[in-house]
Amino acid sequence: MLESDLGEGWGDLYAFTLEPHYPVDLEVGNHYVSTHPASPFRTTPTVQRIRRGRRAILRDRMLEIRASGETERHEIETDEALLTVLAAEFSLVFPAGTRFTPPEISE
Repeated sequence: MLESDLGEGWGDLYAFTLEPHYPVDLEVGNHYVSTHPASPFRTTPTVQRIRRGRRAILRDRMLEIRASGETERHEIETDEALLTVLAAEFSLVFPAGTRFTPPEISE
């Protein structure tokens, strides 16, 4: 079991087993989260980075920093600020002027 300090105590993130897994086991879940219109991975940009004693999470325009049992939240208000946060917190560098727009979702 992979656990993490979630700020309010330790919580389970992932479970690993010794059971065999086949490509189809992974393909179905991957296909769903990458293509289904209701998938949060299609509707909300999400980035996480874990460093010793610190976790940075960016969901849409909300940056959350968890460290030493404390959580800080910062709303990213401009596209320029988003590019700065992506570079500084996650080492993701995009050309100046890059804009992230949500995909068209058809129902």
